[in-house]
This record gives sequence, C-alpha cells and structure tokens, in this order.
Amino acid sequence: RKRRRDAGPSYKLDRSKPSADDTIEMSSSRLDRISGKTTIELAPDVAAEDEPTIAPVTDADRAFAADTRTGMVAQVQHEADGDEERGQETCVVRLVPQILSMEKSARIRYVSAQSGWATGRKINDRSSASPSPGSSLVGATLSAGCAVAFAPAPIRRSRMRMPHVRMSGSHDSARRKFALVVAACATFLLGACGPGVPADRYDRAKMDLKPVPARTSNERHAWPFSSGTGLSIAPEIRPLDPSPVKTIRLDTTHKIIDIAPGVKFSAWTFGDHVPGPVIRARVGDRIEFSMTNRSDEAVPGMQIIAPPMMHSMDFHAAMVSPQDKYHSIAPGQTISFQFTLNYPGVFMYHCGTPMILEHIASGMYGALIVEPREGYPTKADREYVVIQSEFYPKLDPQKRKVDGMPLYVLDGDHLREAKPSYTVFNGAYNGMVKNPLPAKPGELVRLFVLNVGPSKTSSFHVVGTIFDRVWMDGNPDNQFRGMQTVLLGSSSGAIVEFFIPEAGRYIMVDHHFANASQGAIGLIDAGGAPEEKGGIEHHNISATRTPGDPEAVKGKMAFESKCLACHSIGQGRKLGPDLAGVTKRRTTSWLAKWLKAPEKMLESDVDAQAMLKQAGGLPMPNQNLSDAEIHQYIRYFQWADEQAGGDGQKSATHPKEGGE
Repeated sequence: RKRRRDAGPSYKLDRSKPSADDTIEMSSSRLDRISGKTTIELAPDVAAEDEPTIAPVTDADRAFAADTRTGMVAQVQHEADGDEERGQETCVVRLVPQILSMEKSARIRYVSAQSGWATGRKINDRSSASPSPGSSLVGATLSAGCAVAFAPAPIRRSRMRMPHVRMSGSHDSARRKFALVVAACATFLLGACGPGVPADRYDRAKMDLKPVPARTSNERHAWPFSSGTGLSIAPEIRPLDPSPVKTIRLDTTHKIIDIAPGVKFSAWTFGDHVPGPVIRARVGDRIEFSMTNRSDEAVPGMQIIAPPMMHSMDFHAAMVSPQDKYHSIAPGQTISFQFTLNYPGVFMYHCGTPMILEHIASGMYGALIVEPREGYPTKADREYVVIQSEFYPKLDPQKRKVDGMPLYVLDGDHLREAKPSYTVFNGAYNGMVKNPLPAKPGELVRLFVLNVGPSKTSSFHVVGTIFDRVWMDGNPDNQFRGMQTVLLGSSSGAIVEFFIPEAGRYIMVDHHFANASQGAIGLIDAGGAPEEKGGIEHHNISATRTPGDPEAVKGKMAFESKCLACHSIGQGRKLGPDLAGVTKRRTTSWLAKWLKAPEKMLESDVDAQAMLKQAGGLPMPNQNLSDAEIHQYIRYFQWADEQAGGDGQKSATHPKEGGE
C-alpha cells in the first residue's frame, strides 16, 4: 500500500530483487496493521521495470514444500476505497479451496509475483481467525519479529494484472512493482498466520508413542467377566462414548458354546463371549485395559472342559511394545496396561499366546472400532458389526456329553490344514438368519466387517445392493465407491455403507461359497409382507430343530447349505418335492441309490421317472456325494420324520407331493 510519506510507519527492502538470503524485517516498534493505511517506502536503488503481472499459486503440490503437505490458492484483488485524492486502495484476499492451514510456528511459504520466488521462514501467530474458502482478509495483527525470507519455488504465473496505484517521484514504475511484491507476500502471510487444521492428521509428533509400562499382579477380578462403557455384543454396537478415557476389562474364560444346532464346542473366550465384546472408541482416546486370566474358574451354569492355561491380549489398534504389553499371564494373574489410539479403523484383538492359531480358533478374538477424531464423513441410519471366523470341531475322543449332547473339541489336524467345518458370522452358524438385522427402505446401513480367520479369506457381499462407500481397514482415507464385494484376508477389516433400495430381505454372504455353505450367511430384513419378499433361495434358510445324533447334525447342515433352494421339509413344494415323510415313503436303499446317482435311477426306475415328469422334466443334479455324506443325509431325514409335531408333521398334508 502506498500513500503520503508522512501518513504512518514505513518499511524498506534493502535490495532491488529478492534473493535466497534476503528478508523483510518488521520490528515490534514499527509493526502496524497490514491494511489499506500502511505505508511501504521504496529504497532509492530499486530499478524501474515494466509493470508485472500477478503470479498466484495454482499448483499447491508443486508450489509448497513437503513440510506443508497442503497448499493455499489465493487471488489478490484490489478495491478502491473512494479516496482518490490519497491514491489509496484496499487489498482483499479471496481464498479458494485447498487452503494452506498452518499451526503455530509451522514452516510457511509465500509467493513473490515480481520474481517468482517462494519464501519459507517461521513466524509467530497471534491471529484468532482461521481462513476459510470465500473469506476476505483485509489485515491481521502480526507479532513482533515476523520475517519473510525468499527462496526459489516452482509456480505458474497468471495473467491477472495489478491495478495501477498512483505514486509520485522518479521511481514510480519501480515503486509499483515493489508494492506488488509486498502485497503478494502480505497476502500469503495473512492467510497462513491463522490457526487451522493440521496438515497431516497422522503427524507422528502428535502421537502418544510412550505409554506407561504394563503391570502384572496376582489380584483377581471378580464377577462380571467384562465391563466398560465402550463395550457392545455383536451385531449390535452402541453409539460412541464421548469420554476421552475408556476403561475396559475383558477377562478370559473357558466355557461351552453352541456353534451350530447340536454342536456344543469347548471354547476359550474374552469377556465370556465368542466373539469377544466389541470396543468402540475414537482417535486420541486412551484405553486403560485390564484382564484377569480366569480360565481356572467355572462359569455359572457351565462345567469346565478345557484345563486352565496361559493367555494374553494383542490389540492390533495399539502401538506398544509386545514384550511389555502382550506377554502371557497364568491363571489367577491380572495384567493392566494403557495405550492411545492413533489411527482410525476396524481392528482385531486376539490372544497372542502360542499356539496363537489354536487360541483364535477356540474363540479368543474380537473387534476394536476406532472412529476418526472428527467422526465419519457420512451419517448412517443403522450400524451393525459382522465378524467372520472359522471353527474346526471334532467329536470329543473321550465321548463326553453336555446336557445330553455330544461334546466337540478342537480338531488340531484340520486346523493346521485350514479345513474348517464351519465358517460363520458372529460366532454362530446361521445366527443372523434366525435373527435378521432390521432396516427400512431408503436407510443408509453401515456395517463394520472384520474377518478374523484364522486362515481363510472372506469375499463379503450383500445380495441386492451395492456398497456406496467402502473404507478399507475401517479408515475413511482408504475409500472406494460402488463396490460389489470386499476382499478381506485374515485380520482384515472394512466399513461398508449401502442404501436399502426397497422392502425385502437382503442376504449377507461370503461370496467364496464354500464358506457360505458352512454358515457364513446372514439377513437384513427391510420389511414387506412375506408373500412380497418371497422365499430365500440363496443359501441356508432358518434351521429346523436340532438332532442329537452327530451324523444327523452333519446331514442337517449339508441339507441346509445345498438343498434348500429346491427342497423343504414340511414347508411345501419348491422346484423339487417337499421331503417331509420321505423315509416313510422310500426305503433307505432307494434313497441311497437316488442320492448317489440320480441320472442312473432315471434310466430304469419307474418312481424316479414319475418324479421327473411331475417336476416338469427338470432332473436333480448329481451332487457327487460320498457314502458317508449320503448316510448323514438319510440320518437327518429319519430324525426329521421321527419328530412328533416337528419337521415331519406335515407329511400327512403332503403325502405324495412331487412323487416323493
């Protein structure tokens, strides 16, 4: 700005052109508000040159150094204040998106329109306002010792021209050019001096990387087995607790769980649940965690099957020393430690005691959901947690029973070969088929999905919709749009969001269908009358009552995973006949031959040919079943027909439906 020489304090530039070593020093005694009333006097040795053009920054990434991370784009405009006699104009800074937001004492960079130089020196900040897109800055108070140092930087010049400022003296042209230099530098100085959002939200300098050492004691927790305001039991998840400190307690237990109907499994748990309770927090929160190894205690109403053993806790969301925080503790011991959450995500936690494979496969896992510090960028109408895992059970070699049912224990051989018998959501076969997740048409549903493995990959998919947003590992910075399936390796997570387009039942499934056939399936029920929604043909429909015979249980699981698209038991005909009462109408030998090779039966068997005719000429495909699998199917059919008032009760209603 230029007005009469006696109008106020003046500042001088010592050289005609700035160089890398030049600075403009403004001392505290001479510092004034940079506004339309500030005088800048030119030194006599400034050479007169043609009137330059303004050179605003148009490429933030190239114009600012890596230590700033983001860039400011500014347009300098000049508006006359009506005082033509004094030749005064007001500089207005228009900020457009991609603002360079700085913290106190951050390295900042300006632009000199005259020379194409950028500057970088530290300044002190006393401004209380933060610039935003579209705002106008006409002067901000600067603290003493503010210095501007020039250094080269690649910028592109625009053709916007500096408006003429009336000046006097023999160096009028040079003074106009110098006024442009100072105006451009002051513009960026004003914009950058205000406080703003950190350039890097993952700035290591702001992370807590020195938590206090862990503490181990012989103090034993008493009932309950878990506590903390940030805990939920999947699939439900509570809203975020705003407290910056989350006190979480998850004790280890040994208990019997129901993996599937009739499959009572000897499990090891966190918080007496499989999966363990879901923890919800946000970036910057401190987790104060404690855990007592209570594997030597009998759970109320349960008998201890597995012997007491060492256990530990491994949080994937923590940045700590594993040797200090994740070491194993003996039964009766308690470990306590704390850590601060530095990154958002859907993180796994699990027991880290060798053999880790066996501890995870026995049920010792859960999810820790960490929201971004500023929250998620979208607002969901529904939130649920889906945790996929594998089970490797076998009948107890000691042939023990629980509540009259056979006991199942971990099959170490199949575990090491990665051959699970069940792959499930939230710890139970068909659990979210029998208890669907509610939603309504038009709602935005957010699922926190975690595949804990321990060995298989998940291809998570929801039938009937498309994932509008997918945040890999649960971090919104890792965003994809319009995805059909999310591929998750062991211990990988994601947040998926999608809209419910209309009333119906939407099927959550692992599109690796070998996993789906083992139970990785669930439903989202978005309303509508049953006749409008129709039958669920994709995979396992709601289970019937449970057999006590392990062979019948296997047959039931196989039937529900492979046959329900075409058949029912007591629910009427589908593509194929209703199989209620089939063992009353056919011999075991006939059923075995039919299941083994239906195409051969159709060549000569009159009853098989009649069935084909009633089915409209659509033959049953050969399922390539082994003799053991055929035996399991028949045992299940026999059990269903033996149930008084159970699955076989409708056989009288459909005595010969479909020829079966």
